[in-house]
Amino acid sequence: MINRKGLIAFIAPALLLVLAIDVIPAIWGLGLSFFKIRYFTGGQFVGFGNYLYALQDPQFFHSLRVTLVFSFSAVALCFSIALPMALLFERLGKLGVILVAITLIPWIMSRVVVALLWRWMADPSDAGLLNYFLSFLGLGPYPFLTETTGAMIGLVLVAVWRTLGFALILLFAGLKNIPAQLYRAAKVDGATVWYRFRTITLPLLKHPIMVVLSLLTLSFFNEISLVIGLTGGGPINATTTFSYLVYKHARVNFNTGYANALATILFVISIGLVSVYYRLLRGQEAV
Repeated sequence: MINRKGLIAFIAPALLLVLAIDVIPAIWGLGLSFFKIRYFTGGQFVGFGNYLYALQDPQFFHSLRVTLVFSFSAVALCFSIALPMALLFERLGKLGVILVAITLIPWIMSRVVVALLWRWMADPSDAGLLNYFLSFLGLGPYPFLTETTGAMIGLVLVAVWRTLGFALILLFAGLKNIPAQLYRAAKVDGATVWYRFRTITLPLLKHPIMVVLSLLTLSFFNEISLVIGLTGGGPINATTTFSYLVYKHARVNFNTGYANALATILFVISIGLVSVYYRLLRGQEAV
């Protein structure tokens, strides 16, 4: 049995790593958000000036709207596809396990690789694979990423394509944890497929569903690599998400103080989203 000192020694390396990578940089960034820093020059203390400026910045509210549209569209589409697929694969036995493993391939791939791959495929000329087939059918070319609506749709579809396997495997694991005897007993009682799904599957799958929804929301809400590699925030800022706005001010405009203020706001919003899902989950447990 491990004593207290042994337990501390066991978890100390992980705690030090979290402090070095997450906690200390976060505190440092919070401190920088109270200064006006441009091009790595010495900062001027402005207090909450960066936060007040954000509330008056049209780009702030525009990027927030874009982020909400992108995040909740991607969450809704990803979940609505993952749940039926999980139900189908769970009934296929070993073949379903293999298919789940195949759907994880895009999730394993780097976001940058995924973005560049789909950017090439969606090239507006015939060099792009998608427009090549559309032109062959007499339907193209179509400006997938160079038109405002098409760019948002393309970004959502690529994000869902990459993340679908992650949501699927969590729901699939949740289905595997449901006792099979419950379904057998329901069949003996003459319950229909829909009745079994509504009274057995959904109630026992509530926790995995909430976990999937919360993780997907946080992932899409903070997505940056796909935006940079696929659309670059364009066209005409149609895909400039909140995370991309932070990147733009930090790495393009070198407005370090304001970028850290935006990053802090993004962190607070993310914590708020987690709190909402946590309250919903606790409400379900209370029921």
